[in-house]
Parts: sequence; structure tokens; C-alpha cells
Amino acid sequence: MPDIMIGSLVTKEQRKVKPKVEEIILEQLHGETRQVALEFIAYLRANKMSPTWSSKNNWKCSYKGKPLCWVKINHDGRNEWQVCFMFEINNFDQSDIDEELLQFYWANPARCTYHEHCHGFIYAKGEINPNEEFAGFKRTIIGKEFDNMCWLGGVSFPVNPDKKTIEYIKKTLLLRRSAIMHME
Repeated sequence: MPDIMIGSLVTKEQRKVKPKVEEIILEQLHGETRQVALEFIAYLRANKMSPTWSSKNNWKCSYKGKPLCWVKINHDGRNEWQVCFMFEINNFDQSDIDEELLQFYWANPARCTYHEHCHGFIYAKGEINPNEEFAGFKRTIIGKEFDNMCWLGGVSFPVNPDKKTIEYIKKTLLLRRSAIMHME
């Protein structure tokens, strides 16, 4: 059966049962990758940022109804998972970010990787000339400018984050959670 049909069946099945992320982690991930992912999910649940199924192997995490991140589990046997943020890090007050976290953000800008895919969409939005060579945008991350950034901007956290990266992710989530609490 072609992969696209298998993927479609997985999506339909998940839509019916809306599996907990832990079930898919246990099914798809192995070794240290599995352990780090399970510990991170336990942290989210303990801090009222519980993941809820959103789409095939994607869980949305929110706090008080405000978006935090997606937890994505690779479904093709590559033993991979990732945390993707759903908010703008540039909205944080730089004085709230410790130097180590700031350096991490600056070391991991979300680079443009889909030149051909995005070009038509971005042109349609009127952001670029269709005759220009397209290689991403200039974006700022907490006061520092970067070239060749994704049109969405921001920070890109690595696939299969190690325990140190998880600490940066947790700090970032706590900054966002604090911002949400101050919105009330």
C-alpha cells in the first residue's frame, strides 16, 4: 500500500481515538529519545500545559486557552520528535531572558529551508518581487538581526532535543506562561 494511503489511514484512526502523546511516543520512539520525550510530556502535564491531539502525530499544548507549542512525533520510523513554538519569542522582554537562553536563541534562528515552496506564497502576499532571487528574510530575534530567515521568523529548536535543550524549551514555555498570566 502506498505511503500516502497508509498515512491517510493513520490520520483517520487517530482522529477517531485521539491518542495520548505518550502512546505514540512508546510506539514510535526508542531509547534515550523516548525517555527524554516522556519526561518532557510529564513536565507539561505537571505544569498545566497538557498536550491534546490535533492532527496525525501532532499535539497542541496551551495554557489558559493560549497557544504554547506543538509536540510532533515523526511517523515514518526515524525515531524523531520536535517541539515547535506557536508564539513570537520577540514579544518577551529581553530583561526576562538569561544570557545562556539568549545565546541559545541566537544560535538557533529559524532559517529559510523551503525556498521553492514558500516563494509563490510570499510573492502572493506582496512581500517580494517575483523576479528576485529568494533566500529568506531579514528577521530580528531579541535585538539581533539575522539573514536568510523563514518568513515566520523565530527560533528553531532541534529535532530530538537533548536534556539541555529541553531546559531551554522549559524556560521558554515558562516565559510564555508568565506572559499569559500577566494578560489577565
